[in-house]
Amino acid sequence: MINDLASDADGLDSTTICNSVLSSALAAKLNAGGGCTKAVGGQLKTIDDFTLTIEGVKWNSQTATAAVQTIVNGKHQTQTLDLVNQQHGGWRINSLG
Repeated sequence: MINDLASDADGLDSTTICNSVLSSALAAKLNAGGGCTKAVGGQLKTIDDFTLTIEGVKWNSQTATAAVQTIVNGKHQTQTLDLVNQQHGGWRINSLG
C-alpha cells in the first residue's frame, strides 16, 4: 500500500489514492474539508520526488505505524504514516504525520 501511494502519486492519480490507498475515515475527513481528490491533487503538484523508502513498521492486529523516508527540498526526511487494517479494503493510510 505504501508502494501504491508512491506509484499513484508519481502518476498524479489523486482519485485512486483517495479510493484505494487512504482509509475511509481519512478520505471522509478530506472530503468534508473540500474534497479528497482536490486536496490530494493539490499536494501532489508540490512534490518533486515521489521516492518513498520504508525504514520500519510497528504493528498490532488492526493498526500500524510506518517510518517512511522521503526527499524534501533535496534532503532526506523521515515521516510517520499511521495505518489501519480496514474490514473491507485491507491496510490503508489513516493519517499522515
